[in-house]
Amino acid sequence: MNESTTPQPEKSRRGGSSSGILAACFVLAAVVIVLGIRVRGTHAQLDDTQRQLTQAKSDATQAQEELQKAKADAAQSQAQLDQDKGRLSDLQKHLDQALNTSAQLQSQLDKANAKTADLQAKLVDAGAKSTDLQIQVNQANDRSAELTAQLDKAGKDSKALQARLEKAESEAAELRPLAEKARHMPVTTSFEKVRGNNFILHISNAGAQPVSVQITISGKDKPRSQSSTIAPGGALKIEKIAAGENVAIASEGYDSVNLTAR
Repeated sequence: MNESTTPQPEKSRRGGSSSGILAACFVLAAVVIVLGIRVRGTHAQLDDTQRQLTQAKSDATQAQEELQKAKADAAQSQAQLDQDKGRLSDLQKHLDQALNTSAQLQSQLDKANAKTADLQAKLVDAGAKSTDLQIQVNQANDRSAELTAQLDKAGKDSKALQARLEKAESEAAELRPLAEKARHMPVTTSFEKVRGNNFILHISNAGAQPVSVQITISGKDKPRSQSSTIAPGGALKIEKIAAGENVAIASEGYDSVNLTAR
């Protein structure tokens, strides 16, 4: 009986070992399956990564081309910018010149405005003076009209006066010889030579009225004068007159008589 029960533990160990191996196989198969799934996932991810890499390279190439194009555009833009800077510099110079010219023009404008203001003030003053002058002109016109009327009247009066003047001149022409005769001193004169070169002047009154005379003798010596009245028909004798001396006989209302002793 002992011999019949002894082999059972070996079968049990064999059965347990087979179960363990089978379980390990299942586990290994599961691991393989899991790894296979992971590998397939990894391959899928790798393929996707490869596609992304390829796409990234394509994008990088396109980006590089765009970068090159951008660099070319930037270079062109830089050249355009340099040209614009040059133009801007020229424009700045022109602007500075324009500002300088504008300042000069502003100064001239200020002067012109000052002159305009001065002229405006003068114009206002001239307007006031013009009003005064207009009043004076109106007054002058009124005065002119009055004077014209007076002139017309004076013209008429002038014609009458002209006629009277012509008559008076005619009468004066007739009276002039009488007037000249009336102004002629009514005396007669004569020189009497005496010793040496001396003379005596005889003055006679040929009129009907006494004649008052002022006698002045001038020559080389100091002039000397004397006054006297000559009765009608009377005579006056002036002595000591040297040859060449001048004798002036004056009387109020008559022309003077001038003589030279010779």
